[in-house]
Amino acid sequence: IHVPHEMRLDEIEQTVEQFRDAADRVKRGQLDGVELAVGMDYLFANFLSESANQRTDKYGGDSLEGRMTLLYEVIDAIRDALGSERLLGVRLYDDHEDYSLRLTDYQQVAVNLEKQGKVDYFNMWQGLVLSPRSGRTHWPAHDYPPGAFARLSSGIKSVVSLPVVGTGRLDSPGIAERFIAEGTADIVGMARALIADPHFPTKAREGRTEDIRTCIGCTQSCVGHFSLGLGVGCIYNPVTGREGQWANLDPAAEVKKVVVVGGGPSGLEAARIAAERGHEVVLLERGPRVGGQVNLIMKTPNRDNFEEIILFFERQLKKLGVDIRLRTDATPLEVMSLAPEAVILATGSEAFRPEMLGNDKRHVLTAREVIEGNADLGEHVLVVDIQGRAEAPTVAEMIVDMGRKVEIVTGLTHVGCEMPLPAWHSLMERILKKGVILTPFTGVWEVEERSVEAYNVISWEPRTIEPVDTVVLAAGGIAQSELYRELENKVENLHAIGDCYQARDIEVAVTEGHRVGRLI
Repeated sequence: IHVPHEMRLDEIEQTVEQFRDAADRVKRGQLDGVELAVGMDYLFANFLSESANQRTDKYGGDSLEGRMTLLYEVIDAIRDALGSERLLGVRLYDDHEDYSLRLTDYQQVAVNLEKQGKVDYFNMWQGLVLSPRSGRTHWPAHDYPPGAFARLSSGIKSVVSLPVVGTGRLDSPGIAERFIAEGTADIVGMARALIADPHFPTKAREGRTEDIRTCIGCTQSCVGHFSLGLGVGCIYNPVTGREGQWANLDPAAEVKKVVVVGGGPSGLEAARIAAERGHEVVLLERGPRVGGQVNLIMKTPNRDNFEEIILFFERQLKKLGVDIRLRTDATPLEVMSLAPEAVILATGSEAFRPEMLGNDKRHVLTAREVIEGNADLGEHVLVVDIQGRAEAPTVAEMIVDMGRKVEIVTGLTHVGCEMPLPAWHSLMERILKKGVILTPFTGVWEVEERSVEAYNVISWEPRTIEPVDTVVLAAGGIAQSELYRELENKVENLHAIGDCYQARDIEVAVTEGHRVGRLI
């Protein structure tokens, strides 16, 4: 962490020239223009903030007009480099922190900039990224309803006449159209919606809204990838981030009959891609609806929007003519009776029970059993977080909403440590406010009838947790690969994908389904 120093005048002048040089590169690169980020703890926000800017020269002072001097100079330099034919926009941010800049401050900034006559439009967003509570609104997860941030763009639009871009969870053409019709914004901006489906605008323009792959706001593969140092992706669009490899889908050289066993995300994507390439596809699913574990996820609090994944595949497979056979428990005989030329097994996983003494007791349940509603929980429930994913905290919220007392223990550094930060922060705040106790660095070695013997994974200090009526294991899954072993000597073109190969997550499962769908 670097401690900043007050910029010297020559450093400020150098910074202004660097913006001019950057704008010149934009012009030479024949791009359409520049959008200047003014807020979110960037340099301009530090100059604009009354509390942060303590300068006494022309770049500081008690008035906002004085603190805007650097911004004015940079905009002058950019406009001079760009010329009048290219766009110059300014994106403002409500920091959602009392000590920082808020919407009302940026309304005055916008008014002053419009008077200057150098900018073409404004874009209004939010979130001070370095503050977890405020920063989570910069990448709002599914906890926020679509169109929840109308006040931001409308707040700027109410004080200026230049066009204003509105954004934030605008995940459907209908909501986007409403924003425009109601005067909330002049232009709709999208980021994650286009990561989920880059063809969103084209599909909307052509009236093919049923073909849009709706962003579910999970933040797993977009923001989550960024946090891991990975390229941006989408939890159920595996082409995003792999455009160089997968942008085009060639038809199959030879049409085959393909049987897909298992209608979870992996099997659904494999069936979709195989069918798009021209293969005759039959999908066998033992449940009453396709979707696999997504059907469980959408039952937990604030996650019903995950159904969009299922809805997308249901619409697409129907259009492609995939023969979906529900309530079909596929056996080797059933599969072979279809005379397949290729078989894709996506039979998923069963809940994993980690090794601990007493894990077979009647009051030791898996998270899946609880979500399915087949559980008598009692009053005191202990949830064991093995993987650091969303499974433990989401099932804990479901249980505490039933009126039970819940504690989550994990041997990891914190509960849900593998979750993407925006979704994690909102979920943790909710369950903490609901009274869920979070206990990290804690392993479980034995389950008794009314208690659990645990230990600190760092110091090995023992702890008896009591009373405990029910233990819920949030430990992910273990591959259901029996059908693969039964068919591996009977089918030449046989593939195992998703959880039935190795239990992981939706993103990996869909990616594998896509890859195999292209191979056949």
